[in-house]
This record gives sequence, C-alpha cells and structure tokens, in this order.
Amino acid sequence: MSQLYVFDRVLEEIIRNKKIKDEGGHIGIPYPFESLNRSLGAIQKESVVGVTANSGVSKSKFTRFVYIYNVYKFYKKTGYPVQIIYFPLEDSHDEVLYNMICFYLKETYDMNISVQHLYQMGDYDLNSFTINKIKEARGYFSDLYNILTVFDNVSTPGEIYGICKKWAMANGVIKEHTNADGGTEISSYTTKTDVHTIVIIDNLSNIIAERKHEDERDAIGELVRVYCRKIMAKVFKFTVVVVQQQSQAKEKIQFAQNGRQLYEKYEPSLGDLADNLTTQRAFHVAFGIFSPDRYPALTDYYNYDIEILGGFFRAIKILKSNRSGTTGKMIPLWFEGSSEHYEEMPQASDNVENPPEPLMKYYEKANKIRNKKTVYQLELE
Repeated sequence: MSQLYVFDRVLEEIIRNKKIKDEGGHIGIPYPFESLNRSLGAIQKESVVGVTANSGVSKSKFTRFVYIYNVYKFYKKTGYPVQIIYFPLEDSHDEVLYNMICFYLKETYDMNISVQHLYQMGDYDLNSFTINKIKEARGYFSDLYNILTVFDNVSTPGEIYGICKKWAMANGVIKEHTNADGGTEISSYTTKTDVHTIVIIDNLSNIIAERKHEDERDAIGELVRVYCRKIMAKVFKFTVVVVQQQSQAKEKIQFAQNGRQLYEKYEPSLGDLADNLTTQRAFHVAFGIFSPDRYPALTDYYNYDIEILGGFFRAIKILKSNRSGTTGKMIPLWFEGSSEHYEEMPQASDNVENPPEPLMKYYEKANKIRNKKTVYQLELE
C-alpha cells in the first residue's frame, strides 16, 4: 500500500495553515518574549513542554505567566479559540488565585502587592484604595474563567487523564477498539472545533501512584510518556505543559572559587530531572529556569551584573526543541516575584563593567527598589 497518503495529509495541512495566515488568522500562540518567538515560532499544538528548575526558582510563576496570563492576553486581543485545563498539584485553587490577583494588580495598575500583603498577616495591611482595585478584578477573572478551568483536587495519572479525555470527548469524536489484553485503546480522534487546548500539570513531584505495587516514579512515567505524549499531544492535539523539579543532588552543588567558568554545570538540565529521568523523552520543548543569585560566588552571569540585579534576574534556557533544533539559547528576564511579572531584558555587552544603556535602566530600577526609593512591596525569592 502506498504511503503517499501521509504526504497528501501533510500537504493539506500546509495549505490549510497558509489559508489561515492569509486570512489574518494565527497558527499557535506567540510567546511573551521575542527571543523565544524567533527561536521556537510559537506555542504549538500537538506538543509536550517541560519546565524545570531547582526548588524556589519560580517554575510555577513562569508557567502561569507564559501559559495562562500570556495566553489570555492573546485571546483577548485576537479572539483566538483556546481553553486551558490547569492542574496545580502543589497549591489549592484559592492559593493560585492569590498569586493571580497580584499579577492582575501589577498588569493593570502597576501596583506591586505581594501575596503576604493580600493575606494581611502580622504587620501587613491593605488600604481602601487597594481593596477597591481588587474588587474591580472580578470582571477580569469572570472573563479569564471562560478559557481557564482549574482542578486542584486530583493527583493520580488516571484522574488527570480522565478529565482531559472527557474534555476531548466533549469537543470531538473518539473511536476505540479492544486490544489483545482485553482493554480499550483509542483508534482515532476527530475534533469538532478549532480550539487550542493547553493542559498544565504543576508539578510532577506531587503525582501519586494509583495501583498496588506501583511507585510514584512509574506513575510519573506513565503520565508523561503515555497519557501526555502518546494520547493528549499526538491524538487529541493538545499542548501539554509539565513542571518537573531538578534533583536534590543538583540543588546541593556548591560553586568552586572559579565558579564563573563552571556555571553551566549548575544550570538546570534534562539529565538532572527529579523523580523520573525518562520523562525527557516525551518533551518536544523543554525550558530550564536558572537564578544565579542563589550562588554567592557567581557575581556575573553572561556579563549580567548579578550583584546589582540579584533576585530580579532569571535566565531561561532552551534545553530541548525537537521542531526548531534550537537548544542552549539563554533568554535573560527581569523577574518580579511578588507579582509574577517577567519581561525580556536587553542583551549585555562583552564587558560586565560596561553595560549598554538599555540594560543600565534595569540596573537603576533594581537599585531604586533595593534602596526603597520607589514604592515597592516585594519579596525576593
């Protein structure tokens, strides 16, 4: 039997995508950072994305910024059809919402309010002006929840997959057959909509095994390699984002005196994933988040002055990209932990002591905040 039907199918998709672009439509969702768009194109359907970092380096905040806030902004601007299914395995829906309110206040009013301020514990307090701005956020979240559904009470691969399969069935037709073991397998899936579905699982360390004699490592492997890659991405054409921690051994590494020459050894890598190393095989794209400020001996990083930037600096490295072939690229980001705010920073010069003028603005901003010359309620991580 000729396999030309595969060529015809690919050709049909290329022509269809060309028509969409010619009519002003969009193929995928742009990243909020130009360097990622140039390197990767866009957030694509049919892909598994890994996000990894050491503990406390803002994996969840980065994930929400890129795959929730950025996606919502694009949806509002273009009407692009999208739905986000969010599994915050570490936090309750309420805890997630506290962080989202902080982002809303920063994005809408440039107010720098932390979660601790919202809780108003101890000496923390909010004035009536801030309370009124939070009340106004109800409309924002009412609209956000049109594309976002949060499930904070699941923790097993079967539960997560069951919710995603139910969503796929509501938006398409699943055909199944009985396999040799007497179980059922999906034969095909036909979507009835153009909705781009994004599934976020944050994070894998909180997955619980559901079968006797199965450990969490096996459960994580099944979730990512079978459910996420083979079914949700390949069959349902979802974008699946999984957050995975770096191993504890990686986190305990200390810098030698010549740390600057060795810093690449301390950045997150796919070889140091915690809980299950085999998940990397399922990733189409993988990001590593690095905070040089956590290593006192590392005073500059790619000629960025970490002594000045401190915890405001985050490096995003492309650890894997099957489709573009771009790996190893570092994107420098300004990061404000209290409000989950990121923005791409200008490139540094060849000399850390002679930063270009666009970068100097960030140094000045960091110094003003640190010296309390601007009104800023911030908790550095």
